[in-house]
Amino acid sequence: MQSVQAGALGKKVTGVDDMFEVGIDEMRRLRTDELVIGLCGPIGSPLHKVAREFARLLEQVYGYECTLIRLSEIIEELRGSVSSPARFERIQKLIENGNELRREFGASVLADMVIGKIALEREHVKKTTGGARYKSRRRCYIIDSIKNNNELEVLRLVYRDMFYFVGVFAPLHVRQTELETRGMSLSEVYRLIDRDSGEEIEHGQTVRNTFPRPISLSEPAPKRRT
Repeated sequence: MQSVQAGALGKKVTGVDDMFEVGIDEMRRLRTDELVIGLCGPIGSPLHKVAREFARLLEQVYGYECTLIRLSEIIEELRGSVSSPARFERIQKLIENGNELRREFGASVLADMVIGKIALEREHVKKTTGGARYKSRRRCYIIDSIKNNNELEVLRLVYRDMFYFVGVFAPLHVRQTELETRGMSLSEVYRLIDRDSGEEIEHGQTVRNTFPRPISLSEPAPKRRT
């Protein structure tokens, strides 16, 4: 994988191959002992809350050490921070920057960076403990959140039965209210919902097609307010 240029910062940000001594092809053949949970859900769903609750339960009940990995933060690491005070503009810019990265470096680039971060941490632990091999650890990585099938396929390929894919859903009226409380107008809310659900461009977000199937809904989605 090529190095990624963070144009907004005017500096070079290393890609996965440069982050770790082994290349991406070898990294994808690694079988890990850690637990990896990938979340997916439409915008406005309580993804962050579910991620934190997973971490709390795994740490307090099962004795895991948990790391939360937000793909939006990786986008900002590679393309520079998005400083717009308006939530709508910030989210739009993050989506655009994520799409640019996928177009330039492949649709799975953000998942590749997650794999690199996890592999780099495992290598660090191996070196600090003085061991010649990786040791099993009660460690869980929670990915918030997966936006397309390419990201999902790469994570499943690498982590196999260590990977759990979880859909986080909220009814439309709940998501609408959540986004409105962030200061968005109704028209902005539905522009984001439509874009997040499934963009027509090849390198765009396709949450609707990536979300786990089957989906069981307790109630039909209400009509949009006008």
